[in-house]
Amino acid sequence: VMFRLGLTAERRGDRAAAEAAYGKALEREAQHLGALLNFAALLEDGKGQEGAPAEDPRTPQRVRELLQRALEADARRPGLTDSERTRIVKRLKGA
Repeated sequence: VMFRLGLTAERRGDRAAAEAAYGKALEREAQHLGALLNFAALLEDGKGQEGAPAEDPRTPQRVRELLQRALEADARRPGLTDSERTRIVKRLKGA
């Protein structure tokens, strides 16, 4: 439910609500692949962690943590395509 609220908030352009919804989705299910990936993308897309500016030094670290958790979630219960997995691994190596 919270993940879907995050998607809806993103579509409306309400980044703060999307961030909060993805965070709550992860509180309920720490390995929710969609929430991990969408939250990371939201942070990377110009808005920092929990409303902080994009230049906040914590943002790249938080994105990296979310992407690493996504790979771990995928290892437990596969949900990524090979190309998605490869793209995440490349981003982690380059970050």
